[in-house]
Amino acid sequence: MKQMLHPDLREHIDALLEVCAYGREHNPEPEALLTAISTNQDWLNAYEWANGIVLNNRVAGLAGNAFAVPFLSEKICDALVRESLKLGAEHGYKPNTEEESPYQIPEIVIKHVDPELFDQLYQTLRYLEVWFLLIYHTSPTDVASIQFARYEEGFTDHGNWHHDRDSDFTAVVSLNPGEFEGGGTDIRLTATSYYSVPPLPKGYALILNGKQIHHRGRRVNKGIRHLLVYWLAGLG
Repeated sequence: MKQMLHPDLREHIDALLEVCAYGREHNPEPEALLTAISTNQDWLNAYEWANGIVLNNRVAGLAGNAFAVPFLSEKICDALVRESLKLGAEHGYKPNTEEESPYQIPEIVIKHVDPELFDQLYQTLRYLEVWFLLIYHTSPTDVASIQFARYEEGFTDHGNWHHDRDSDFTAVVSLNPGEFEGGGTDIRLTATSYYSVPPLPKGYALILNGKQIHHRGRRVNKGIRHLLVYWLAGLG
């Protein structure tokens, strides 16, 4: 399963899992946790790498931060795009009818059409959880949805400002950057300003508290932008 991970994350994942397990077991004061990390060189190397990622790749808004972090390998992303195209041909991309029409985008809820793939992606949550623990010091307790989504020129090419009603922990994985023009994600900073996150490198995930942070998918001017989206619940 670790072979599915982005190589940068894969290099450090064992040590990060150990750090997270230690934090959960002992719930130490921040200073004590730093002392424990510093006594283990593998832990220290992994923590400094991961902490640098979240500090350097963040967008800070009044409602909270969004973070760009490495998650899945390029090979897995390519395979997921192929699988999304196959499932799209068999079942079709459909909007979420529980959402108001201005906020609907074409999606495939993977659990409904490919339980085996859903189970595989569900297993990756223990690795994605590392980022949530480092950022929020807690982790999801429930999966609201894992889905493919797409923005396509001439069809649904952008999203509107919205919150993710069912997701405390949202992770949007970039599957095919370089195969479309435009795209990216706008993050609301204040009532009157926002920051445009460009399309992330392949396999990177944009992590945010979807319920709290106003965001939207930017317009795709050419081609199709493929995404893998995790909606996870249970903050706190």
